[in-house]
Amino acid sequence: MAEPGDIVKIVTEKEELEGVLLPSSRFDSDVVIIKLKNGYNLAIRKENVRKIDVLEHYQKKKARREAYREKPGKPKIAILHTGGTITSKVDYRTGGGIAGFTAEEMLDIVPEIKDIANIRSRGITKMQSEMMRFSYYNIIAEEIRKEVEQGVDGVIVSHGTDTMHYTSAALSFMLEDLPVPVILVGAQRSSDRGSTDSRLNLMNAAYFIA
Repeated sequence: MAEPGDIVKIVTEKEELEGVLLPSSRFDSDVVIIKLKNGYNLAIRKENVRKIDVLEHYQKKKARREAYREKPGKPKIAILHTGGTITSKVDYRTGGGIAGFTAEEMLDIVPEIKDIANIRSRGITKMQSEMMRFSYYNIIAEEIRKEVEQGVDGVIVSHGTDTMHYTSAALSFMLEDLPVPVILVGAQRSSDRGSTDSRLNLMNAAYFIA
């Protein structure tokens, strides 16, 4: 069975088309969408599709990385990822934006940050910031508390920019009198782009804490 990301051949009554199968939403459930080799997306009504042949199944490649070693004498910084553009990337198989970077991969994107401090990076949610609700403020605050109790010198929270101001306001009341700084960091462009501001923003947050 064909899945989004697979390279497929769609046979209709009039023609045969090859491309990457794209996911359909509930608003276009009556069509099959593929990305053609020329980069354009094409929607075909399901009633006109005779069959779909899978030419190649999509396989996500796993990156290999070396074990991270802490450096004596460096400050300790925890980076908590919640999602948003800063942890997103363009899926060139489907042409859409996805929250695709793991906490470990975010460190690979900004390797210089390890020269500033000993970094512990982990994900606590994976969502666009417009989906953030009050209950998630409690989760973020609790995870920050855990890191502070473990003796970090500061916490960086990566967050989507749309509602970052709401989250920061809530945390300012929930986390009064903290002994270390907490910095919310976002990005205007996804971290896989050469023009992304995520690297600079994360580096500056780390410099501020260190």
